[in-house]
Formats: sequence, C-alpha cells, structure tokens
Amino acid sequence: MGIPKHIQSWIISVLGEVSDEVGTEKNGKYLLVYEGWSSVCVEGENDEERYRFAERESDRVIEHWLRHYRGLVQCGYDRGAGLYGVTWAVFKNSDGAEELESGK
Repeated sequence: MGIPKHIQSWIISVLGEVSDEVGTEKNGKYLLVYEGWSSVCVEGENDEERYRFAERESDRVIEHWLRHYRGLVQCGYDRGAGLYGVTWAVFKNSDGAEELESGK
C-alpha cells in the first residue's frame, strides 16, 4: 500500500526544515515524529564520527517512539537533513494519528 505521494511530499518538506529540533507534525491520519541531531547531541572527533553516532543512536530513538506511538508506517535516519541528520518515523492511526504520549 505505501504512503500516498502527497504525504511523502509533506514528509520531505517537514524534514527539510529540521535542524536540531525534536517534534511532531500531523497531516490527517499521519503523524511524523522527528529528532534533528546537533553537535550538542552527538559524540565524535570529526563530522564523520558524529554522523555515525547519530545514525547508531537513531535505533534507540525509534525504539522509544515505538513504545509511545501506534501504527508505524515507515522510519529512518536522513543524513542529508539537519545538522548531523534527522531521525524520523511516520505513524498512521485510523482515528487520526493521535499522539499517545509526547516527549523523548
């Protein structure tokens, strides 16, 4: 089934604006959850190490979200967004993508 093209475009647009924010955005029945990585959040001696750290930690962040949100559609880490990438997940809820619990 996949994600409708207009929702894909919306996700790309939102993630393109994220630098080091943590947040959620709703679009109909879809909920986008994201965490942008900054130099305060990552460890490493150089940019490559910092990117790798953020990518590794993304699994932990997504696992946390899975305990608080239902209906995972897709998730990942976008190295090209944010300062050191953005961890993101899209959830779909038949009742309207309602947050079960906010926060990290």
